[in-house]
Amino acid sequence: MTDDLKVKASKAVDDAHVAAHAAYDDASVAVNNALKGKSDAQNVSDDIKIDVHKAVADAKIATHGAVSELKKK
Repeated sequence: MTDDLKVKASKAVDDAHVAAHAAYDDASVAVNNALKGKSDAQNVSDDIKIDVHKAVADAKIATHGAVSELKKK
């Protein structure tokens, strides 16, 4: 192999190495963003569950109050 071909081959290997690292970094960022999105979605889901439980509790209280008022009449 001539020196010129060795230099070109070496540069191609170096370029491929850099590209592989860049692809890995991009994939890592994508995975981290996906995990953060999952975490954010879980937080929203938890907030909704809390709101639903509170709404059910409020409805129970209101229902018991209404039943008590009807019993008084």
